Amino acid sequence: MKDPWIENEWDDLCERLQECAADMDSTADDEVTSRQEAASEFVSSDPPTRYPELLQRVAEAAGLAISWQSTS
Repeated sequence: MKDPWIENEWDDLCERLQECAADMDSTADDEVTSRQEAASEFVSSDPPTRYPELLQRVAEAAGLAISWQSTS
């Protein structure tokens, strides 16, 4: 059974990650493309169905965004 709250949180997380990738300032176009591709890959993965899975995905998204900050 799908949980509407988890689905909503997943959609919000995906949207924030894509915005983060798009908003990161970078002078190297390949880094921007790489960020946007990584965000698209994350977003296209299967959505979580349970709360612990959602928490794990939030941690993964945070790690991804942190890695982008260290390269800019």
